[in-house]
Amino acid sequence: MKKILVAVLCAVLSLSMFGCNRSENKPENIDSNQSVNQEEILKNSYTNDLDGLVEYLKAVNYLPKNTAPTTMLSDAIGAKKGYKYYFSVDNKTTIVELYEYDLSNLNDNAKRVLEEVKADGHFHLFGKDGMDKDTTYEARISSENKGKYLTLYSGGEREKDMRAAVDAFEAKFNGSESSKTEEVSKTEEASKTEEVSKTEEVSKTE
Repeated sequence: MKKILVAVLCAVLSLSMFGCNRSENKPENIDSNQSVNQEEILKNSYTNDLDGLVEYLKAVNYLPKNTAPTTMLSDAIGAKKGYKYYFSVDNKTTIVELYEYDLSNLNDNAKRVLEEVKADGHFHLFGKDGMDKDTTYEARISSENKGKYLTLYSGGEREKDMRAAVDAFEAKFNGSESSKTEEVSKTEEASKTEEVSKTEEVSKTE
């Protein structure tokens, strides 16, 4: 029983955006005035997963480049993987949590969390009837509630811009997939047209 309580407590502390982030060193600071060309950076090669997203967000100056993240207990909210970053923006403390979901393989807990965020913009860690029913976590799902990335943001004024960057990253891959599908459709259509032409040509010859 004690082990279960300890595990639950760890999950709560790990997922809390306002938990302690003790460090003897001053958190890495990001200068929001630093200019970057996000469109050009987005053209670089990235993996379509949480690690690829993190690499991109570092490149466009939304995450600290030299600070290692805390690996989160993502199972607590049904996510595939999760990272938490503690840093500062223009010397103001900022905390960002990023989670990746496998949309083709969601368990009941994942479905509940995502449905709550889609409906109200926040979720309960253990469900509305769970242990922390009075505690909510504000969050956002990428790509207008259709994407696989969940973000939590606290303390800075760049939340809207950072989340737009997350959406742009996901759109990069959705666009590629759409282009491939469109290209396949065009190829299939061309083949059908060619086949019909050949059939008509044979008919005329007969």
